[in-house]
Amino acid sequence: MKLSEFDYNLPEERIAKFPPEIRGTTNLMVLDRGDSSIVHRKYSDIVEYIKPGDILVLNNTKVEKVRVFFTNQTNSKRIEALFLNKVYRGGDLNTEYWECILGRAKNVREGDILVSVESDGEIKVEGRIEDSIFLVTASIGVIDSIFEKEGHVPLPPYLRREDTKEDYVRYNTVFAKKTGSSAAPTSGLNFTPQMLELLKNKGVEIVEVSLNVGWGTFAPIRVDEIEKHKIHSEYIEVTQEVADKINDVISNRGDVWALGTTAARTLESVAESTEDGFRVKAFKGDTSIYIYPGYQWKVVKHLITNFHAPKSSLLVMIASLLGYDFMMDAYKEALEKEYNFLSYGDSMIIL
Repeated sequence: MKLSEFDYNLPEERIAKFPPEIRGTTNLMVLDRGDSSIVHRKYSDIVEYIKPGDILVLNNTKVEKVRVFFTNQTNSKRIEALFLNKVYRGGDLNTEYWECILGRAKNVREGDILVSVESDGEIKVEGRIEDSIFLVTASIGVIDSIFEKEGHVPLPPYLRREDTKEDYVRYNTVFAKKTGSSAAPTSGLNFTPQMLELLKNKGVEIVEVSLNVGWGTFAPIRVDEIEKHKIHSEYIEVTQEVADKINDVISNRGDVWALGTTAARTLESVAESTEDGFRVKAFKGDTSIYIYPGYQWKVVKHLITNFHAPKSSLLVMIASLLGYDFMMDAYKEALEKEYNFLSYGDSMIIL
């Protein structure tokens, strides 16, 4: 398919710039693949659709203040850095390695020393990995210290504003635990402790997996044919206990619900074929799974997700589960009904 098929006009006023005052109060579009119906509800109504005996899978990753401003010692240029993930390498135990996106990459060269604006912490540019992604190094503890002293919440650029203290709380889910993400699993931002409690009391199993959200999730598609797009690897983790619970639900004919595309990609990454159908396995490591129309979903039956940007890999992924035509109809109606889009916006549930 052509990337142009996944384009649509997203007016600036339809991009939610701030979170709602209260979690769980945003709009919810309910999309039923059985009869192609569209129903408009509220986010908190999600609880009504998940049945006793089903399982809801959350991504418990946490976003830290990994956006930092530096000055390049070589040319005095101001450089914005978004730290993606720590890279583990043998050898020097006093040095840590990170992959990060450097803004104004044309002003950066291999060997440059970047000094943080406020705390004078130094990192060294070791080289370019791809596009604006670089490998940088620092003495052990330096980067964590920079995050603590002058790091910013890595809000998406399309919000067109600086982060606030509130963002550190609201750009994380209520179940965020494991640090390592440079972007939030946004479909869960509106989930509340009360919703989780209601589901548990209803007989819904709730488990957590981890996917460290990074460049693989939000990198733009830059090829005309979507099938040629490549996903940058991201770290995932599924414990044996979680895998067993998911498999028990599948064996008992319950449905697997993914709260967000990152939870869904994690589950599909660890799916394996057995004589009884697809099940999931415990796993720790990287995934570069790319889901697009034609993909056969293995374990995820239902998905809760936000409204995604034009020409994004996330939009392409939704088309694979919902169907291209139904998805485009839903997006058209969402715009007509003045839904809010992207990270802090409204959500959809795919039945």
